[in-house]
Amino acid sequence: DVLGFRGRNDVESPHGQWTRIECVCAGSRITLFVNGEQVNEAYDVFPAAGKILLQCEGSEVFFRKV
Repeated sequence: DVLGFRGRNDVESPHGQWTRIECVCAGSRITLFVNGEQVNEAYDVFPAAGKILLQCEGSEVFFRKV
């Protein structure tokens, strides 16, 4: 990690605090919120039902209250 790599408008929580991620799946549309801010949306997804995979690329990650 590099000190100050985050931008001013970064929606992740400060160091030491949990970041809340909400994934809303409605039919073939998925909307992703980070700490209440919409950060991504996909539509016409396939398959439109099934398991959700949680992953992190390149760093350690902890999950709670899944």
